[in-house]
Amino acid sequence: MTDISAHFSALPRAASAYRVGRVPACGAARRSGRVPPPRASSEPKVPGVGTAWTEFTWQEGGLFLRQYSDTEPIPPTTPNAWRDNAPFPTTALIGLDDATEEFTMLYADARGVHRVYRMTLDGGVWKLWRGAPRFNQRFTGTLSPDGDTVDGQWEMSTDGTTWNLDFELTYTRVRDAARP
Repeated sequence: MTDISAHFSALPRAASAYRVGRVPACGAARRSGRVPPPRASSEPKVPGVGTAWTEFTWQEGGLFLRQYSDTEPIPPTTPNAWRDNAPFPTTALIGLDDATEEFTMLYADARGVHRVYRMTLDGGVWKLWRGAPRFNQRFTGTLSPDGDTVDGQWEMSTDGTTWNLDFELTYTRVRDAARP
């Protein structure tokens, strides 16, 4: 079996240390001496939408990367379309196809949605995509040269040709000594 940590080292190291907005307090974990898993926080660039957080943890000795996301309470300023479709919590499991050097992400969320995405991380660009009848999706995120931010956007397409912006988001590195 291939240990994907060598192939995927840039994104977990970068993405696990990013955040935008607030990160929930980890006082209990610090007091107990347990260091929490690497955590990221993101806030879509949509007025009124609150903060979500993500934890990245290696599974099976580096064979898979688990991404678990949840949210702070959804603020009353959140647009109804976002409130009605909030997916949280979400779980994704990322693994490597060693023949193609491409990753696959298996995604599931609280709405009962299950999706399979293809994924690459190359030259500081993180890409996810899926082709599905009438609902194609893709994400492109660019890591900054200093590694402190990832600027990204999700797009969708009904025909796989014409793409429309779904939403943008930015991750910013957490500089917290208690986090790995």
